[in-house]
Amino acid sequence: MRSLISTCSLWLSLFVSMSLTANPNIDSLENELTRVEGDSLKVQILNQLCWAYKNFNPGKGLEYGKKALALARENNFIKPKSTAYLNMGGVYMTQGNYTEALNCYLESLKINEKSGDKEGTAASLNNLGAFYGNQNNLEKALSYYLSSLKIREEIGNKRGISSNLNNIGAIYGFQKDYDKSLDYFSRSLLIGEELNDKGHIALCLSNIGSIYWYKNDYQQALDYHSRALDIRQEMGDKRGIAITHNNIGVAFQKLGDYSTSKAYHLKALDGAKAIGAKKIIQDTYKNLAENAAARKDFPEAYSYHQQFTLVKDSLFDEDKNRKIAEMQAKYKAEKNEKEIQLLKQQNEIQVEKLTTQKIIRNSFIGGFILILVISFLIYNRYHIRKKANKTLKSTNIQLQTAKDRAEKSEKLMEQFLMNMSHEIRTPMNAVLGMTHMMLNTRLSDDQLKYINTIKFAADNLLVIINDILDLSRIEAGKLILEQIHFNIRDLINGVMETVNFKAQDKGLRLNFSLDENVPEYLIGDPVRLNQVLLNLINNAIKFTPKGEVSLTISILSKQDTDVELAFDIADTGIGIPEDKLEHIFERFAQASTDTTRNYGGTGLGLTISRKLVELQGGQIRVASREGQGTTFTFHMRYPIGQKQQVIKEEPKSIPSELLTDIAVLLVEDDEFNREVAVELLRSWKNDIAIDIAKNGKEAIQLVKQNAYHMILMDVQMPEMDGYQATRYIRSELPAPGSDTPIIAMSAHAGKAEIDKCLAAGMNDHISKPFTPSTLYRKITEQITKG
Repeated sequence: MRSLISTCSLWLSLFVSMSLTANPNIDSLENELTRVEGDSLKVQILNQLCWAYKNFNPGKGLEYGKKALALARENNFIKPKSTAYLNMGGVYMTQGNYTEALNCYLESLKINEKSGDKEGTAASLNNLGAFYGNQNNLEKALSYYLSSLKIREEIGNKRGISSNLNNIGAIYGFQKDYDKSLDYFSRSLLIGEELNDKGHIALCLSNIGSIYWYKNDYQQALDYHSRALDIRQEMGDKRGIAITHNNIGVAFQKLGDYSTSKAYHLKALDGAKAIGAKKIIQDTYKNLAENAAARKDFPEAYSYHQQFTLVKDSLFDEDKNRKIAEMQAKYKAEKNEKEIQLLKQQNEIQVEKLTTQKIIRNSFIGGFILILVISFLIYNRYHIRKKANKTLKSTNIQLQTAKDRAEKSEKLMEQFLMNMSHEIRTPMNAVLGMTHMMLNTRLSDDQLKYINTIKFAADNLLVIINDILDLSRIEAGKLILEQIHFNIRDLINGVMETVNFKAQDKGLRLNFSLDENVPEYLIGDPVRLNQVLLNLINNAIKFTPKGEVSLTISILSKQDTDVELAFDIADTGIGIPEDKLEHIFERFAQASTDTTRNYGGTGLGLTISRKLVELQGGQIRVASREGQGTTFTFHMRYPIGQKQQVIKEEPKSIPSELLTDIAVLLVEDDEFNREVAVELLRSWKNDIAIDIAKNGKEAIQLVKQNAYHMILMDVQMPEMDGYQATRYIRSELPAPGSDTPIIAMSAHAGKAEIDKCLAAGMNDHISKPFTPSTLYRKITEQITKG
């Protein structure tokens, strides 16, 4: 079930149609299972063990659930069979296998409705409500809960009624109808107290505390969570204690008592680690990071945020591995079934062949028999052809299914790359931003050395990230090449200026030769040509300890409309062994392990360069002698361009006083990136007025209430993202709010992302991580236009 907010959650009570204690003694149940006789008792214990193992060993719980279901089917035990489906549905929910969970709940409902078991029907409806609540289908969840409540009120099942009231209260809480939510939680609490059900009482108290938290009444929230903690400690509910410690920590933080808040979060962390509750550990690290950030202890905040990311990645990997295992098992099952069918078909064909041969051998008996045999063969031939057509049709269906799966896999990979880009670039923006700010403070020599080391490592990490994302876009066919007019001499001069510093730093000579007959203006993708040249020249500089690096551009052939050029990048470096030359363009390939250790790199630069050259219709090759140097050569054909078609923006001189007396709205959900942006803005002008919104909804409310000169809009946020917020501001709000310049801040850096931002109504785009000068330029440009 989704959280109401990032730190406080509402919790559902799942009610199954058997009596369970809050912490069943698993050892006792398993010992009893070995002793009891009679299938009726065994199936009850198996069902209890399934539910008992649900949270901390779902695989074991599922094993017991399947045994209970098999035994119930064998003996036609109606009620235990329904209970087994309910319990297995709960286990599948814990595993995140929502398809199987829904199937189990629907099977349970079908059994109970057919048998006329009203309480069983109500339990199935209640769990279906929990399922749809988990899928954020709140209306459908509420409908199932109300149906379950109606049945239980008819039969007078108070425990079931209290469970339904709690769940309905949770749904109203998610819908932000807090008064109704409190009413249902309070009614549920009264019944829990009447039944002296301590687990349910603690659950209701915790939920009421969460509602008060969201109503900004933090003292009331603290009181209710503290009462819940007392009960859970009395019960020994370790998981509940860890969750409640977390909630109390959040309440103290909101009340400004950061020290007490941190103490409770640390208790929550210890408790969660003791029971291996990774989700609670993840939430606790996030809360500790926010607590440290609120205290301005950014090193501690960064440390906790790293721990949060590690646990989050671990949970992601576990979920990914589980899904992969499920897919592999399903694939193997399908493969085995197909192999069995194929063998069966082959056997049938073999039998048919033998039958035909036998008939032919006996066909000489007489003319009448011959006619019968021929007729049979004609029929048999038709039958085989019909079967072959059927097999071909089946094969075509399988091929179409494989194609559909491949397309789906490609879409999943594209979404995965977008998410990875965001998840990596967002913290990188914070790291580089904080590094820049620290470099602008007074530092000792040692501190300056450490900060420069961090910046160097972060810059190198960003290069690796960009290489991986570039390669993924190329291989997925998502890279779009431009065809624009550009000045080849300006491009080459820019490349040489860029690499000159690295060459000088190593004491290398940097030579450049451009055939004077090369046309000045060409048509193509200058950005990708620039990328290939930088990759190859930087590679040459990296692997050349002494001597020189040369770039030579010559004409291979020339016509009236186009020209074919040869680009040669030669060095006097360490060279490449002959047996490695044919593999040098493969991804992650380097000449030897010593190469990686001594010179660094991922082995992606040459792979990307080759693919970019080939995408533009060219070819690339390498010649090298170990210890003497290497020459990379690529040929490219370009149409000849025209000077008047070149789009060239002249740099603007922007006065710094433009940032005086301006109001900026910063829309960003990440705490550290907010801190970076605010510090950068204030470092330029102290009198800049800055308002902060954590999502698109908050941004819209602030634009309705205030006038801003500029909006810096993150695009990926909870509740309402930057695209939705921008479209709403542009179409629904009156001027001048609707005309406010908006700069997108995105962790995605591709052209498709920029186009998407502009289509939503944004004025410009800046990709994370960004440099302070780039942000300053884009802000002042928009103010100048306004």
